Amino acid sequence: MSYAKAEVTAKDYSRARTVFDRAHTVLMEGEKKAERVTLLRAWKDFENEFGSEEQKKEVEAKMPEVVAKKRPVFDDNGNVKGHEHYNDFVFPEEKTSNPQLKIMQMAQMWKMGASEDAEE
Repeated sequence: MSYAKAEVTAKDYSRARTVFDRAHTVLMEGEKKAERVTLLRAWKDFENEFGSEEQKKEVEAKMPEVVAKKRPVFDDNGNVKGHEHYNDFVFPEEKTSNPQLKIMQMAQMWKMGASEDAEE
């Protein structure tokens, strides 16, 4: 991102976009979600300041959806002692690559809810 910021300082916006795009491609391949979100936010800020409406929409289309999830927490003996809530990022290409993702997530949430009811 610092390289892209240097290009912005030099007022070479086209080159800055190329840097953002290249970095985004590398992070997509590396499965680094948090870093990718940070990059996309910086890119979005850049486009909001220097980009056209089309360029803003292009970056916005790459932004992930934040999904609330929960996972089991285990004690030292390996028994489930509760659940931890966390946020995950679902990127647009993940949605299209697995159209049943939503159904699977809902089934998993239902199963976790059913297991919590059984514990009580």
